[in-house]
Amino acid sequence: MAAGKHWQYAAGHAFPGDDEYLHTTLAQIDHLANEDVEMQSPLSEYATFLIVDTNILLHHFEVLAQFVDDVEKFTLPVIVIVPGAVVHELDGQKNRDGLAWFARRATAWLLEKIRERKSVKGQAQEETCKSTGNWKIKERGEFSSGEMFNDSLILDCCMYFSRGRSTFLCSADNNLCILSQTQGLPTITPSRFWSSREIVHVIYGDKVDPSLFGSHKESYRNTQDVPATANEHDDDSMAVDDDESLNPGGWESEHPINMLHASVVDHFTRLLIELVGKVGGEEVRQRSTAEEDATRSRHAPRRRHYTELYHLLKMREVISVHVGQAGVQIGNACWELYTVEHGLSPDGRLMEGSPSANDGGFSTFFSETSSGKHVPRSLYIDLEPNVIDEVRNGPYRSLFHPETLVTGKEDAASNYARGHYTIGKEQIDVVMDKVRRLADNCSGLQGFFVFHSFGGGTGSGFGALILERLSTDYGKKSKLEFSVYPAPTLANSVVEPYNSVLTTHTTLEHSDCSFMVDNEAIYDICKKNLGIVSPSLTNLNRLIAQVVSSITASLRFDGSLNVDLNEFQTNLVPFPRIHFPLATFAPIISAEKAHHEQNSVADMTFSCFETGNQMVKCDPREGKYMACALLYRGDVVPKDVNAAVAIIKTKRTIQFVDWCPTGFKLGICNEPPAHVPGGDLAKVSRSMCMLSNTTAISSAWSRLDHKFDLLYSKRAFVHWYVGEGMEEGEFSEAREDLAALEKDYEEVGIDSADVEEAEY
Repeated sequence: MAAGKHWQYAAGHAFPGDDEYLHTTLAQIDHLANEDVEMQSPLSEYATFLIVDTNILLHHFEVLAQFVDDVEKFTLPVIVIVPGAVVHELDGQKNRDGLAWFARRATAWLLEKIRERKSVKGQAQEETCKSTGNWKIKERGEFSSGEMFNDSLILDCCMYFSRGRSTFLCSADNNLCILSQTQGLPTITPSRFWSSREIVHVIYGDKVDPSLFGSHKESYRNTQDVPATANEHDDDSMAVDDDESLNPGGWESEHPINMLHASVVDHFTRLLIELVGKVGGEEVRQRSTAEEDATRSRHAPRRRHYTELYHLLKMREVISVHVGQAGVQIGNACWELYTVEHGLSPDGRLMEGSPSANDGGFSTFFSETSSGKHVPRSLYIDLEPNVIDEVRNGPYRSLFHPETLVTGKEDAASNYARGHYTIGKEQIDVVMDKVRRLADNCSGLQGFFVFHSFGGGTGSGFGALILERLSTDYGKKSKLEFSVYPAPTLANSVVEPYNSVLTTHTTLEHSDCSFMVDNEAIYDICKKNLGIVSPSLTNLNRLIAQVVSSITASLRFDGSLNVDLNEFQTNLVPFPRIHFPLATFAPIISAEKAHHEQNSVADMTFSCFETGNQMVKCDPREGKYMACALLYRGDVVPKDVNAAVAIIKTKRTIQFVDWCPTGFKLGICNEPPAHVPGGDLAKVSRSMCMLSNTTAISSAWSRLDHKFDLLYSKRAFVHWYVGEGMEEGEFSEAREDLAALEKDYEEVGIDSADVEEAEY
């Protein structure tokens, strides 16, 4: 701009020239806001506050100016508040082609209006600092650091003025509107035919005649989508030479058809904002990194926001709840493996060169902080502190949020009743509050994974209590169990049969699907397949973690089956009570044997039908399959899978019930299996996990019921349970329920022809 030359805006006011830098104007606005006594003293209880964002001042200036004129004309008790962050954000537009003129126009108008001390006021930073204690203007040096974001400052302003008075946020920033919706603040989002009349209708409804207010006015728009240029040096604020081409007199309005199309898009975008705002949580605040927020213009094309909304609606998070010693130690192995699969360090940060840097699968199991750290969506729970203290002091202590590690002071002593009735009752409200916080941090919660044992006191009693409460508080969310089932010949406690029968009875109607493993089956696999002479719990848990990872891989990576938790039930659970799939994994080979094994798709598939690779001791040849899901990972092509399945179907030893002829469900995940450094399993290019709902699993219930009967026939140890507030009748009730479960498995295995013949 030539020296001494001034642009004129619609009302005939002049802009500051080159010799008057914008920061001088900004300083005057800030000073006026802080000395404004009306801003700092209590206003009328009938006053309504309208907080305006920067994009309104830049792109919808005519509408806002008309609205202010109408408010003052009819003396309505409406105060337009311009947050300090917005005033300073106008400074950031000097490097955005085509926005400099708009910023000058808005700033000159603001200065004039604030001087009038009528309906437009600046945010009194000094006063609000005293009230909230956490207010702060983004200083010049913070523009590139991303230390504090303008959205947070604007939302703080809204929250301050909403205390006891009607307050609206007026913004075209969809992300900010979503954020405002999550805080319960009403928003006013402009459309292409926006007007003063529309604003007053949103604020007052039918109480004020909208026909008295101005109708739609054309706004000059910058149709150039030019990216913002990062600028580290910011001595002046708006000393830019504008091209003559930026003269708004030469701008043309958009074609009516295009404007109609834009109005439709705006309408549905507002619906999406409302939808996401209702279900959104902390993730809404974390859709971009600090670096992106620091360098990106707040006024980027709105299609960016449509993409943000799309990703928000796609996000489907899962919360993992680890209960008791078994649940926590399996959790340690699982999260160790997850970090390797996603390229994370033990403190949750992306390692250099990680292939998952742009992977959206993080959000399913991890939440990302503003500093780039990934925190597990998990909760560790134990009624005594020893096991979780190992996590607090272990190599992954920085991975977990400290508040998600919950411990009590005394354990359940292998007693279901202590975990469910006495000690557990004291902790359950604390735990559910932690669950609620994790759920609030999700934008689209799918459900829960609950890891626990059937035989321990905490895992059985407290695990069942948690599932009951999850069913009550989150009834429509999926709840899947990973349960350590009592082994046929190995036992950690003599009362395991009691605990297992009681927890199975309690959780039967609260769990949607339960994947069981028993220590004896895992122990034998480690000895025979991996050559470990004396397997430790770490060996067992790392193998279990591989199974869990395979089951959850399609939730975290690209896959063609079980993309959300509901599909587990759809594919595997024909009846609500028949929800105990048998898990089988292949290949299970040590590093020494890996060089001598072919590990083809066919070999893996055949191995999964062998009892030596099962996670529970039972013989599928003695039962019938109701459903079978084959989940492949890594270097696998559909042609090889179909060929292997075709061979399997010809084997007479593999039988399906005649009422479920579909048979196999197939899924292929492109992400290869990961290898934990120092682990027992060999690093392979492909693996598979078979989840099969088979009537053969009923033999596990038969063994358990037999052991229960031996104890209960003598009423052995019953007094320990009754002494913790449990009624003896619950033993009989639970045993009858397990007998009914055995009968259910027997009935679903009967062929339809046999049933019809019996009825005849």
